[in-house]
Amino acid sequence: MKIFLCCLCIIFEFVSCVNSQTNPFQKIEYASFDVNSYRTKTKDTAYVGVYYLISNKGLMVINNQDDYHNTHTYYSFQLTQEELKKLHSIFAQTHKMKSYLGSTNLDENSLYAGAYDFFRVTYADGNVDSLCIIPPFMTTDFQKAYNFLDSVIYIREGRKEIEKFDIPIIFKRSLKSCYFNSSYLPEIKTLPSFKSQ
Repeated sequence: MKIFLCCLCIIFEFVSCVNSQTNPFQKIEYASFDVNSYRTKTKDTAYVGVYYLISNKGLMVINNQDDYHNTHTYYSFQLTQEELKKLHSIFAQTHKMKSYLGSTNLDENSLYAGAYDFFRVTYADGNVDSLCIIPPFMTTDFQKAYNFLDSVIYIREGRKEIEKFDIPIIFKRSLKSCYFNSSYLPEIKTLPSFKSQ
Protein backbone atom coordinates (compact mmCIF):
# COMPACT_ATOMS: atom_id res chain seq x y z
CA MET A 1 0.00 0.00 0.00
CA LYS A 2 2.84 2.41 0.86
CA ILE A 3 4.48 1.69 -2.49
CA PHE A 4 1.19 2.38 -4.29
CA LEU A 5 0.73 5.71 -2.46
CA CYS A 6 4.33 6.66 -3.12
CA CYS A 7 3.91 5.94 -6.86
CA LEU A 8 0.65 7.89 -6.91
CA CYS A 9 2.35 10.90 -5.29
CA ILE A 10 5.19 10.77 -7.83
CA ILE A 11 2.70 10.65 -10.73
CA PHE A 12 0.69 13.53 -9.27
CA GLU A 13 3.86 15.59 -8.78
CA PHE A 14 4.93 14.85 -12.37
CA VAL A 15 1.52 15.88 -13.79
CA SER A 16 1.57 19.07 -11.71
CA CYS A 17 5.05 19.87 -12.95
CA VAL A 18 4.07 19.27 -16.59
CA ASN A 19 0.93 21.40 -16.19
CA SER A 20 2.89 24.27 -14.66
CA GLN A 21 5.34 24.11 -17.56
CA THR A 22 2.68 24.02 -20.28
CA ASN A 23 0.45 26.52 -18.46
CA PRO A 24 2.66 29.22 -16.95
CA PHE A 25 -0.39 31.05 -15.66
CA GLN A 26 -3.56 30.09 -13.81
CA LYS A 27 -5.41 33.06 -15.26
CA ILE A 28 -5.01 36.39 -17.01
CA GLU A 29 -7.42 39.18 -16.12
CA TYR A 30 -7.82 42.43 -18.00
CA ALA A 31 -9.79 45.67 -17.70
CA SER A 32 -10.23 48.68 -19.94
CA PHE A 33 -11.01 51.43 -17.46
CA ASP A 34 -10.89 55.08 -16.58
CA VAL A 35 -10.89 57.06 -13.36
CA ASN A 36 -12.45 60.45 -12.63
CA SER A 37 -14.06 60.72 -16.05
CA TYR A 38 -17.59 61.67 -17.08
CA ARG A 39 -18.48 57.99 -16.57
CA THR A 40 -17.50 57.94 -12.89
CA LYS A 41 -19.78 59.72 -10.48
CA THR A 42 -17.56 59.28 -7.41
CA LYS A 43 -14.05 60.72 -7.14
CA ASP A 44 -11.21 58.20 -7.49
CA THR A 45 -13.59 55.42 -8.53
CA ALA A 46 -12.80 53.30 -11.58
CA TYR A 47 -15.27 52.71 -14.40
CA VAL A 48 -14.57 49.33 -16.06
CA GLY A 49 -15.82 49.25 -19.64
CA VAL A 50 -14.41 45.83 -20.55
CA TYR A 51 -13.29 42.98 -18.31
CA TYR A 52 -12.12 39.54 -19.33
CA LEU A 53 -10.59 36.50 -17.71
CA ILE A 54 -8.60 33.84 -19.57
CA SER A 55 -8.19 30.48 -17.82
CA ASN A 56 -5.09 28.32 -18.24
CA LYS A 57 -7.17 26.16 -20.60
CA GLY A 58 -7.80 29.13 -22.90
CA LEU A 59 -11.44 29.78 -21.99
CA MET A 60 -12.09 33.50 -22.11
CA VAL A 61 -15.11 35.06 -20.38
CA ILE A 62 -15.92 38.64 -21.33
CA ASN A 63 -17.95 41.37 -19.63
CA ASN A 64 -18.20 44.16 -22.21
CA GLN A 65 -20.20 47.08 -20.84
CA ASP A 66 -18.86 49.28 -23.65
CA ASP A 67 -20.51 47.20 -26.39
CA TYR A 68 -23.13 49.68 -27.54
CA HIS A 69 -24.15 47.60 -30.58
CA ASN A 70 -25.50 44.58 -28.69
CA THR A 71 -27.94 44.18 -25.86
CA HIS A 72 -26.02 41.18 -24.53
CA THR A 73 -22.64 42.07 -23.04
CA TYR A 74 -21.46 38.76 -21.51
CA TYR A 75 -19.62 36.26 -23.72
CA SER A 76 -17.27 33.31 -23.69
CA PHE A 77 -14.69 32.38 -26.30
CA GLN A 78 -12.37 29.37 -26.52
CA LEU A 79 -8.85 30.16 -27.65
CA THR A 80 -7.03 27.54 -29.74
CA GLN A 81 -3.94 25.79 -28.41
CA GLU A 82 -1.80 27.77 -30.85
CA GLU A 83 -3.29 31.05 -29.61
CA LEU A 84 -2.77 29.98 -26.01
CA LYS A 85 0.91 29.23 -26.73
CA LYS A 86 1.35 32.78 -28.02
CA LEU A 87 0.01 34.08 -24.71
CA HIS A 88 2.34 31.73 -22.81
CA SER A 89 5.34 33.44 -24.38
CA ILE A 90 4.14 36.87 -23.23
CA PHE A 91 2.52 36.06 -19.89
CA ALA A 92 5.32 33.88 -18.53
CA GLN A 93 6.64 34.43 -15.02
CA THR A 94 10.14 34.91 -16.44
CA HIS A 95 8.95 38.26 -17.87
CA LYS A 96 7.90 40.82 -15.30
CA MET A 97 4.86 42.76 -16.48
CA LYS A 98 6.73 46.06 -16.09
CA SER A 99 9.21 44.85 -18.74
CA TYR A 100 6.47 45.51 -21.32
CA LEU A 101 6.41 49.19 -20.43
CA GLY A 102 8.40 50.53 -23.38
CA SER A 103 7.81 54.19 -22.58
CA THR A 104 6.28 56.36 -19.89
CA ASN A 105 5.90 59.59 -21.84
CA LEU A 106 3.59 60.72 -24.62
CA ASP A 107 5.00 62.56 -27.60
CA GLU A 108 5.32 66.29 -27.08
CA ASN A 109 2.03 68.20 -27.52
CA SER A 110 0.03 64.94 -27.43
CA LEU A 111 -3.20 64.28 -25.55
CA TYR A 112 -4.47 60.88 -24.49
CA ALA A 113 -8.22 60.41 -24.95
CA GLY A 114 -8.47 56.62 -24.64
CA ALA A 115 -8.98 54.35 -21.66
CA TYR A 116 -6.35 52.81 -19.38
CA ASP A 117 -5.51 49.10 -19.61
CA PHE A 118 -4.92 46.89 -16.58
CA PHE A 119 -3.48 43.36 -16.78
CA ARG A 120 -3.32 41.05 -13.77
CA VAL A 121 -1.70 37.62 -14.13
CA THR A 122 -1.91 34.84 -11.56
CA TYR A 123 0.91 32.39 -12.27
CA ALA A 124 0.87 28.62 -11.87
CA ASP A 125 2.64 28.87 -8.49
CA GLY A 126 0.07 31.40 -7.16
CA ASN A 127 2.23 34.52 -7.51
CA VAL A 128 0.53 37.58 -9.01
CA ASP A 129 1.90 40.34 -11.22
CA SER A 130 0.06 43.33 -12.70
CA LEU A 131 0.50 46.38 -14.88
CA CYS A 132 -1.43 49.54 -15.75
CA ILE A 133 -0.55 50.70 -19.24
CA ILE A 134 -1.80 52.50 -22.35
CA PRO A 135 -1.10 51.41 -25.97
CA PRO A 136 1.47 54.17 -26.72
CA PHE A 137 3.59 52.87 -23.80
CA MET A 138 3.55 49.17 -24.85
CA THR A 139 6.55 47.32 -26.27
CA THR A 140 6.08 45.86 -29.77
CA ASP A 141 5.67 42.26 -28.50
CA PHE A 142 3.12 43.26 -25.93
CA GLN A 143 1.24 45.40 -28.47
CA LYS A 144 0.85 42.32 -30.71
CA ALA A 145 -0.67 40.30 -27.86
CA TYR A 146 -2.88 43.25 -26.91
CA ASN A 147 -4.15 43.65 -30.50
CA PHE A 148 -4.85 39.92 -30.76
CA LEU A 149 -6.90 39.88 -27.55
CA ASP A 150 -8.68 43.07 -28.61
CA SER A 151 -9.71 41.39 -31.86
CA VAL A 152 -11.33 38.54 -29.91
CA ILE A 153 -13.53 41.03 -28.06
CA TYR A 154 -14.59 43.16 -30.99
CA ILE A 155 -14.04 41.31 -34.28
CA ARG A 156 -13.77 37.54 -33.94
CA GLU A 157 -16.75 35.30 -34.63
CA GLY A 158 -17.54 32.34 -32.40
CA ARG A 159 -18.28 34.13 -29.14
CA LYS A 160 -21.10 32.58 -27.15
CA GLU A 161 -23.54 34.48 -24.96
CA ILE A 162 -23.31 33.58 -21.28
CA GLU A 163 -25.10 34.61 -18.11
CA LYS A 164 -24.24 37.86 -16.36
CA PHE A 165 -21.28 37.71 -13.98
CA ASP A 166 -19.68 40.27 -11.68
CA ILE A 167 -16.11 41.48 -11.82
CA PRO A 168 -14.27 40.06 -8.77
CA ILE A 169 -13.82 42.55 -5.93
CA ILE A 170 -10.18 41.51 -5.41
CA PHE A 171 -9.52 42.39 -9.05
CA LYS A 172 -11.12 45.82 -8.65
CA ARG A 173 -8.99 46.51 -5.56
CA SER A 174 -5.85 45.43 -7.40
CA LEU A 175 -6.77 47.67 -10.36
CA LYS A 176 -7.26 50.69 -8.11
CA SER A 177 -3.98 50.07 -6.27
CA CYS A 178 -2.07 49.66 -9.53
CA TYR A 179 -3.59 52.82 -10.99
CA PHE A 180 -2.70 55.00 -8.00
CA ASN A 181 0.85 53.61 -7.97
CA SER A 182 1.34 54.23 -11.71
CA SER A 183 2.49 57.85 -11.72
CA TYR A 184 3.38 57.68 -15.43
CA LEU A 185 -0.23 57.37 -16.68
CA PRO A 186 -1.37 60.55 -18.44
CA GLU A 187 -4.62 62.28 -17.61
CA ILE A 188 -7.43 61.34 -20.00
CA LYS A 189 -8.33 64.44 -21.99
CA THR A 190 -10.55 65.06 -24.98
CA LEU A 191 -9.86 67.51 -27.76
CA PRO A 192 -11.52 70.89 -27.24
CA SER A 193 -14.60 71.46 -29.38
CA PHE A 194 -14.45 74.32 -31.84
CA LYS A 195 -17.67 76.20 -32.52
CA SER A 196 -18.11 77.97 -35.82
CA GLN A 197 -19.22 81.57 -35.52
